[in-house]
Amino acid sequence: MIKKSLFTGFIGLALIMAALTSAWTQPHHGPGPGGPKMKSGHPPMFFGNPAMCKQELGLTDQQISKIEQINLNHHKLMLNQREKLEPKRIQLERLMLEENVNLSTVRNLLREIADIRIEIYMLKITHRLEIEKVLTQEQKSKLKAMRGPHHKMGPGMRHRDPDAL
Repeated sequence: MIKKSLFTGFIGLALIMAALTSAWTQPHHGPGPGGPKMKSGHPPMFFGNPAMCKQELGLTDQQISKIEQINLNHHKLMLNQREKLEPKRIQLERLMLEENVNLSTVRNLLREIADIRIEIYMLKITHRLEIEKVLTQEQKSKLKAMRGPHHKMGPGMRHRDPDAL
C-alpha cells in the first residue's frame, strides 16, 4: 500500500515537473519581425519585435537592427538548451513509469534538468542586459515604466496577498 502511494506520488511529481519545465522553457522572445508569434497570434512583446516599440522608445533603425541580431543569437542559444532539456524530461517520465523507481537516478536527472533550467534563466538575463546596452538611459527609463512593477519579481514568482495563508 505504501509502495503504491509512493509510486503514485512520484508519477504526480514527474507530471508536475514536466509541466513546469515545459512552461519555463517555452520561447518568450522571437528573432524579430517575422519571428514566432504568441498563442494569441500577436508577435511577442518588445524583445521579440523591436520595431513594435520603435515609436514608444524612440529606437533608431540602427538600434532595431542590433536588437534583432541579439534576438536571433539568443533564440539560437535557447533552442540549444531546449534540445538538451527535452530528452531529460522524457527520460524522467520513463523513469517514473518503472515498477521500481530508482530515487538516486531520479535525483541525478532532476539535478541535470535544474542545471539546464538555470542556464536558460541565465540566457534570459544575459539577453536582457545585452539589449539594454543598446538603449540610451532615457530609453531604459521608458522601458522600465512600460514593464511596470510586476517584472521586478523573479521567474515563476507571482504577486500574492500578504494576508492570505
